[in-house]
Amino acid sequence: VSHDMAAISRLCGNALFLNRRVVASGPSAEVIRQYATSAMVAETQPNSEMIIESARFLEQETSSTTVAPGTPLTLSVGYRVNRPISDITFGLILYRTSDQLVVYDGNFTPKELGLDGLPAGAQFGIDFHVRAHLLRGQYHFECHVHHNPTRRFLSRVGPVGALTVQETRTYAGVADLDVVPEVRPRVARAAITPSGETRRPALAN
Repeated sequence: VSHDMAAISRLCGNALFLNRRVVASGPSAEVIRQYATSAMVAETQPNSEMIIESARFLEQETSSTTVAPGTPLTLSVGYRVNRPISDITFGLILYRTSDQLVVYDGNFTPKELGLDGLPAGAQFGIDFHVRAHLLRGQYHFECHVHHNPTRRFLSRVGPVGALTVQETRTYAGVADLDVVPEVRPRVARAAITPSGETRRPALAN
């Protein structure tokens, strides 16, 4: 019995999620995803100027997917403007679900996204194109809209975009470095002394 998702993921092939009853049971990866989703944050300020309405992967048309390292994905997030507002940022955070480690935290301004005007009633989407350069495990995104002058979240939703990355080569870590090992033969070369004399060949890498 544990709240340590990393240990459960590493040690257990199957898991049971209990909360006064059996909420989920089966392969650990799926149960961990459901456990993380049960703690979903859907935070919007009363009378907020902007809200997040939806978030899903375009490729699967769902909020979760299983991929290999390096897979390209598009997380499509929908927004609605209730009242005009400026000086905001659109945030995207990626967590490792097992221990809530922040893997990525990026913020984007309306200007760099080409959103020069956001009138009341406007509805629009932002497609976040990413590559899952991640090692095996469970991950999820959080999306938010932040008002910089008042340091408050206008809208914040997570976890969304649940990811299960499957691969069997690595033991631990987060980032997929796309390592390509290459064996090359060791070659013999002559060793030169300070006096200029040549000694017997030595092995060199």
